[in-house]
Amino acid sequence: MKPFHSITAAGIALIAGIPRAAHAELSVSNVRSAQRPGTKLVDIDYDLVSTEPFARITVEISADGGAIYAVPAVTLTGAVGGAVRPGPNKRITWNAGTDWNGQVSQQVKFRVAAETAPPGLAIIPAGSFQMGDNYAEGEIYERPVHNVYTSRFLISRYEITTEQMRQVLQWAYDHALISVNATTVTNLEGAPQPFLSFTANDGGRQATYLRFANGLFYVEADKGNFPMGGVTWYGALAYCNYRSDIEGLTRSINFTNWTCDFSKSGYRLPTEAEWEKAARGGLTGHHFPWESSGGNYSQHIAGYMAKYNATGDPWSYSYTAYYWSTPVGYFDGNQLNYGKLVGDDMVNGYSLYDMAGNVWEWCWDNWKADWYAQAGAVQDGTTGPATPYPYYKVIRGGSYGYNASSLRVAYRHTRGYAPTYLNFPLGFRPVRRE
Repeated sequence: MKPFHSITAAGIALIAGIPRAAHAELSVSNVRSAQRPGTKLVDIDYDLVSTEPFARITVEISADGGAIYAVPAVTLTGAVGGAVRPGPNKRITWNAGTDWNGQVSQQVKFRVAAETAPPGLAIIPAGSFQMGDNYAEGEIYERPVHNVYTSRFLISRYEITTEQMRQVLQWAYDHALISVNATTVTNLEGAPQPFLSFTANDGGRQATYLRFANGLFYVEADKGNFPMGGVTWYGALAYCNYRSDIEGLTRSINFTNWTCDFSKSGYRLPTEAEWEKAARGGLTGHHFPWESSGGNYSQHIAGYMAKYNATGDPWSYSYTAYYWSTPVGYFDGNQLNYGKLVGDDMVNGYSLYDMAGNVWEWCWDNWKADWYAQAGAVQDGTTGPATPYPYYKVIRGGSYGYNASSLRVAYRHTRGYAPTYLNFPLGFRPVRRE
């Protein structure tokens, strides 16, 4: 590696960056860079074209004209990371004074790269993150805070909708993979388990918007884009397997013993660590999936930001109605706050919606109250306790009937739920390998 040349605090000499396209539907162009006079801040501008609503942007820096890209690129802000929208004149700011202080080169080049996930999915990069309650606001089982490494994975940008579940279950029924009767849906392969119930009652109403008659699944009117609630842990895993079949991926779930092969390409539920990493959106030490560090969690959330029991939206609580979820992605920054648009996009740093509130989300892991204090909690790619304690599964994210504290990214439900449990405010979002 060519050594860096030591200089005073005068600054860094730059030349234009070089663009790179990730694939046919995506292009980065017109990359240019400039150091702000009298500072060690460097602005990197570029144009982004993509057929997807978000792209993941990364930056590499070379000090020798592009022979080696080895200059630290850590303190980057702006249009970088996993939730960059297409458009012209996107700007990234690099703090060279932090990453590369006292260094200079007349041959600095920036390489801006873009990539997108398959439609409806988001990329969660490999690496470590800080898991747990940084502020000691929650229960003891949200601590100690610890670092966890996860491999790169893809995750659904939205909670799975009732319409998505309908399509997958209809496919499974047409292929004689499931049994449907007046009360429930079960698998015909392996060890049968209940997926959902058509008769389960949640405060006087059925626990799902999904129905079945005459060989066809259907959804209540205007409810197709609402999250699929009232689904068991087994039902969420079944969706993952059948969707894998449809997309030609290798199943991850074994229906015989309901185990998961994490090396397979098929869909599965996220581990608890994967879920929290995704929810944090690349942020460290924040209360919620959006910018929310410092102070108390209550200072960083309001009813126009997520669906919980203080939300003022068209599906809110009234004295004559129950709490209701909102359509997935409803909280996108376009809600009204005292008659004005919020202006802050509530999609998180990995382009995920509803990681706080709406419905609880099933995770793969067994629940264990003192898990964070165990050695296994910090193992790379941890999948949670090997022994059920008791046989409950982790749920994350809070829901429309809970208060703001349960929407914190570190919040762990008091004990999770049995895998056969179902209720209206309990859904899921799948993950998979690339």
